[in-house]
Amino acid sequence: EMPFKFYSQNCCCLPLFASERSLQTGSLLGFTLATLTLFFCLPTFPIFVSVFMALITTGLVFPMSYFTYLPISAILSFFSNDMKHQRLEEIARRCVTVVDMKDSKILIRDLTKVGVIKTSSGSDFSTCTPKYDAVILQEFYGCVYSDRSRSHFVNIMKQAGYEFHSKSDNGITTNFPSLWANSGMAIFSPHELKDERECCFSN
Repeated sequence: EMPFKFYSQNCCCLPLFASERSLQTGSLLGFTLATLTLFFCLPTFPIFVSVFMALITTGLVFPMSYFTYLPISAILSFFSNDMKHQRLEEIARRCVTVVDMKDSKILIRDLTKVGVIKTSSGSDFSTCTPKYDAVILQEFYGCVYSDRSRSHFVNIMKQAGYEFHSKSDNGITTNFPSLWANSGMAIFSPHELKDERECCFSN
C-alpha cells in the first residue's frame, strides 16, 4: 500500500495593495481623504468638529479610514504586477512530475475540461501529473475585488491533474467585515474531496 504524500506551504497571494503594510499606510491616506471630504461637505465648521469628534470617540474613524482606502487599493491592483502569478506557478511546478511524451503515448486526463492554460513564461502543465495526494496551502488569500491569482492557480492545478480542490469563499457576506481577505486555507488533490466543511474559531 502506497503512503499518503502531501505538500504544505504558506503562499501569501494577496494583491500588492491589500497587504498588511499597504493597509497600514493606505489607511492613513484614507483617513486624510475622508477628513477632507467631511470638511468640504458638511455645511459649517462646528458641525464638522462635532462629527469628527464623534468618529474619534466611538472608534468609527478606523473603519472609515479603511473603507475610504478600499476602492483606491482596488483600482491600483489592476495596474500593478506583484508577481503573485509567478509565485503560485512555482508552487505548482513543485507539485507535479513532467511526463515524457515519447515514452507515454497517452496522458490519462481530459484537458478539454479546462483547456491548456499558459503560464507567465509561456509554458503549460498539460504534460504533467500530480506528485502528491494532497497540496495544502495557507494564506491562499483572495480579495473581493481581485481574485485573479487564485483563479489562475486553480486552473493550472486542474490542468496538472489536481482536479479537485476546496478553498475559502471570497464573498462579501461570508467575510464581512473583512473585505480584503478570507481564511486563506485551500486543499488541492487528484482524488475526490468529500465532507467539505469550514470551521470558524471564535478567538
